[in-house]
Amino acid sequence: MALLIVISLLLCESSLGVDVDMDGEWEFRVDPLDVGEKERWFDKASVPDLGGNLTSPGAWQAQGVGNATVTLNHQYVGVGWYRKILYINRSNLDSKKRVYLWIGGGPGGVMRSAIVYANGVRIGRHIGYWKPLEMELTGVLTNPSDPLTIAVAVDSRWNTSEDAMWGSGSWWNTGWDGYSYGGYGGIVGHSKLIFREAMWIDDSVHVATVPVGHPDGGDWKCQFRVRLQGEPVTAAKISVQIAEWSANGSLAPVARGEPVAVTAVGTEYLLQTTVKNAKLWYPGHESPLYIAIIALKDDAGGLLDEKRSRFGIRSLKIKGNRILWNGERLYLRGYGDDAAYGHSVAPPTTKSIYRKQLEMMRPFGFNYIRLHTHALPTEFFDACDEMGFLVQVELPMEYSYGCAIGSTCPGPQVAAVTDSVKRVYNESFASFVQRYNHHPSIFGYVLSNEITWSHINRDQFAELYRFAKSFDPDRPCWWSDGGWPGWPSNHAPWPADYALYACNGADPSADISNPHCFSDILVDQSAWSHSPSSAEGRSLNSSSEASLRLPADFPIPAILHEASDQRAFPRLQQQLTALSNTAMKPEVFFSQPLQDMARLGLLAENELWALTSEKFYTLTMKTYLEDYLLDAATSGFEWWCGFDWFATANGLIAGDENNPLPKPGIDSSVIAAVQSEVALLIEEPATRQNTGWVSGTFVDIKLLLCNLTLAGIPQWNNHVSEVIWEASTSTSVLANAAVQLSLGLVPQGDTKAVATASFRMPEVVEQDTVYIKARLQISGTVVAQNQWQLGVFPKTPVAKKCKVRVYVSSADLLTSVQTICDEVDMLPSSGVPPGDSAYVVLVDPSHVFSKDLFVAAQKAGAAIILLSPSRDGVFPVCQGTSRAPISTRFRQAWWMSAGSVGTLVYNHSASLTAGLGEFLDFRYQDIIDEALAYNLDTASEAVVHIRSLPAFQIYNGRSMSGIHNLALLWETSLHGGRFIISGFNLTYPSGQLRQTPQAMFMLRRLVQYATEMAGHEQNRAQVGVREKLETRKLEDDGEPLQSFCAVGAEAHCQSLFNKSVLSTCSGDFNVVEHVVYSKPSGVNQYIDAVHIRVATTDVSARLRAVIYSSASDSGGWCEPWPSGKIGKLFAVGQEIGSLPSRLGWVRLPLDGAAVTQPLQAGSYWIGALFSKDMQCTGGQPGREGDLYKSTAYSSGPSDPFGIGVPGSSSLDVFATVSSKPAVELVI
Repeated sequence: MALLIVISLLLCESSLGVDVDMDGEWEFRVDPLDVGEKERWFDKASVPDLGGNLTSPGAWQAQGVGNATVTLNHQYVGVGWYRKILYINRSNLDSKKRVYLWIGGGPGGVMRSAIVYANGVRIGRHIGYWKPLEMELTGVLTNPSDPLTIAVAVDSRWNTSEDAMWGSGSWWNTGWDGYSYGGYGGIVGHSKLIFREAMWIDDSVHVATVPVGHPDGGDWKCQFRVRLQGEPVTAAKISVQIAEWSANGSLAPVARGEPVAVTAVGTEYLLQTTVKNAKLWYPGHESPLYIAIIALKDDAGGLLDEKRSRFGIRSLKIKGNRILWNGERLYLRGYGDDAAYGHSVAPPTTKSIYRKQLEMMRPFGFNYIRLHTHALPTEFFDACDEMGFLVQVELPMEYSYGCAIGSTCPGPQVAAVTDSVKRVYNESFASFVQRYNHHPSIFGYVLSNEITWSHINRDQFAELYRFAKSFDPDRPCWWSDGGWPGWPSNHAPWPADYALYACNGADPSADISNPHCFSDILVDQSAWSHSPSSAEGRSLNSSSEASLRLPADFPIPAILHEASDQRAFPRLQQQLTALSNTAMKPEVFFSQPLQDMARLGLLAENELWALTSEKFYTLTMKTYLEDYLLDAATSGFEWWCGFDWFATANGLIAGDENNPLPKPGIDSSVIAAVQSEVALLIEEPATRQNTGWVSGTFVDIKLLLCNLTLAGIPQWNNHVSEVIWEASTSTSVLANAAVQLSLGLVPQGDTKAVATASFRMPEVVEQDTVYIKARLQISGTVVAQNQWQLGVFPKTPVAKKCKVRVYVSSADLLTSVQTICDEVDMLPSSGVPPGDSAYVVLVDPSHVFSKDLFVAAQKAGAAIILLSPSRDGVFPVCQGTSRAPISTRFRQAWWMSAGSVGTLVYNHSASLTAGLGEFLDFRYQDIIDEALAYNLDTASEAVVHIRSLPAFQIYNGRSMSGIHNLALLWETSLHGGRFIISGFNLTYPSGQLRQTPQAMFMLRRLVQYATEMAGHEQNRAQVGVREKLETRKLEDDGEPLQSFCAVGAEAHCQSLFNKSVLSTCSGDFNVVEHVVYSKPSGVNQYIDAVHIRVATTDVSARLRAVIYSSASDSGGWCEPWPSGKIGKLFAVGQEIGSLPSRLGWVRLPLDGAAVTQPLQAGSYWIGALFSKDMQCTGGQPGREGDLYKSTAYSSGPSDPFGIGVPGSSSLDVFATVSSKPAVELVI
């Protein structure tokens, strides 16, 4: 199907010799039937009015073209017709002058191909969105009195047999939901008519600057390689003049080169001159720029053509694994850019937008930007030139050069890599390198992202690499940003023959002759999970990654690929509002999370969640960056990401790249302290901060100074300098000192120890924070400063008199708790403490919690502490399942995966959470890694003391809400008993207590709080109310379902934790739920219907409820199902069609006979069969899939309900029961 776009006619006047700007309004029409050429839409006489208007440059989706899709308000993939009429003064037109249509600068001009017509004549076809469209129109300018009618039929359809390029700048699906390749379309670059003399200067001007002597200043030779096109002009000469550029538009001449005689066209000419006392361009600083004015003149001095190229004077070399900028070591402090333009869809061609982006990034201390598989318009590079940001440009080749048809490879599927595919890649890359190399901001060229090479693309990489090094030899080029060059998995140890793939860098000519060489820099994908563990043996991830560390003598520079990619929690309403009224549908990503937070009663906390997670993000980012600087083998990193991707919150900046919004909790000054060109560091920053220091411990903290200053900046080594440090608490100074530094102690590009902070940890009775603060002063001026937080914990205390007796479930706990309370006993073998007086029971994970203790605790008003319970039927957890509890990590969730984005500490109780701060920082990593977070979505009376903040989006083939009420530490009062549940990692699976200061501290807090609360009147306050029937509401597309639970403590517990409403012991797929039912005494109940949340676009799909039972599980607890058994078929539902196309609830009634079978206590599998023929195969619940494997959906998708991964929703499916057929009760 084709899309035709017509834009209104503009009448433009031009005199020959002056380019005509064609940006602005065009006639425009969509062509859904591909009839435009047949009906001569390019001819105004045949079709006087195309019927619509559009402007260029700009994507047509952003201008309201196309129909709504799941994620876009407007989308169409096809042909769009643009038409414009120009009136040209031809009085001076002679046979030697030429006229060209040029559309480009974006960096190309059209997305993705176009056919050009002029005055009814087909001029030609253009393929590729990186290369400008340029076609000669001279031949159609025959009648001076006729206007020039230009029509451009842009085709956005992706024909992978001729153009396989794809990347962040080509596809735009606002969320990566299933790798939708429907990109944008339109004229996205600037358009103009160019008038040329018989001979002209080609756009491919190469600029090189070479120091005459030492590269830190003085005289620099400037060289310009130019090529001439057209027809030779007798005695023509070409020359260059250099002027210093000023932002106000003025030019100050500084050098002039000797003219060079022109002997032929198509030949390269070298122009050169020397700039005296040159002002050098440096990354990270606004540096001087120059303009090269290249003039081509005839023998009479008449101007034939002129090119102006703005450039910076600088030198870039690679020496071993070091990058040298103007002769000094350069460290790349970079961030990633995913081209997230929600408003304009296509990257804008407005420099002010890019300057605003850079102004928001500058305070963080970045000097480098990685463009993920895309390049941006000229205006972006102009802004980077002016503001001092280096840029990594990346060819649009993602994951694969070409995937076989039907493969699971995420790249474009092609039957074969055709000559056209190779040609488009080669021409696009060559065009960019030739036209953009004059920008000093361009650091290097990358040929792909996260690709695995094969015999298909190896030669292609080598060919592209050789071209880059032949035309622009000083800039590095590498084959992939993230990926593996074919060696065994785990890539450790590094292969001895890596030199076959690594290029020398110091000798480009030798590299070009090496057929295996196409990588000056390594950006390996192992760095994806790079964390402080790699240097320290400790990890934010609790797993050693030292084996993935590069050796310090690695032969070429290494950059960390997509470093961290961690997330905060977004301001949902802000994002929804910021992206409303754009081409995208922000509600797809933000409405469901907003509804979930509202349903859970947590929407008022959104700002608190966002702010706290951002502060945690700041802390962990700072520590990552410190670790990167301490890695001797690395030369930089790409922090992922600069700006939020639409369906996640992994950026430093919210909103989108058209309208960026700051995140108040991310403190740029904290990050800038590490990203300064002079930075103060400590050895092992994560280990030092996550160590539990004990009172009285003597501490030595080695302070290091990293000197990455560049020449041209005042050298601190030439002045009186000293490092001043201080160790203190919030109330007292523990120690301090000032250490004077000797001249040249830390050479440029090096990191060395400069001082040691030595002190003794203070005596504390509660945990406290010790702050290590350090600053570098030069002649009294602070040049660099930094600080770190260490946690100090009390020594083993003397047991206190506690209000009630404490019982523990293990001998190991007995020893530890005896240091807290004076009256501690083992829990009797009966499992129930004697008497009816209040007490505290501390239960470790290995202990099987009994119903008798549950009942006894209620009667006595006791407080029960459960340490990481994972089997108890009282609570919404079951062993060996993918449901709650969720195993947590200290570090924030990655990209769009499930996980946590930090913690939130409430101040409900001074004795429990006092002094812990707003969130748990590095001091508590030891007990957060591998802790358990409990899902309290339906626990209406639970009090959360420490929350695990969920990642708001999960990605697994589609995006979905991941909002749940998750708690690491919480409590509830049930019928007189108080239950305190800790998910912290305080014990080993055996029940043995982890003897770390953090674990002992948290245990002490738990026991002391429990003894205060045992027997408290609050425990009994609501008993009478709870004896009544209780009601709660479930969302059903806006209409509440009334659901009740039976009278009695056990039934109340099940209702409170939603134990009998939906799965908490699910298998591996979300359309089948394992439900535990406890039959009320003296009451028969019957299943009435199954309710399931569905979203499918398959109009022929049908659903049928199905229920299995297990008579063997009579206890009503979550025991593992017997291997290979799926239980007895209990009931089958009526067939239902007409499913909702949006996410919504569907009620699936059962056949009439089902309501005659009373429910018995036990386990049930409640699910729904989705198919076109209602056939299915069996499966093992909780093992290889759901009750019906993916093969059950014989004609449907493998994920028919559109919800995604197990555990993605707390309301996937549930059943209703009744004591009478007309009454629904949730089980």
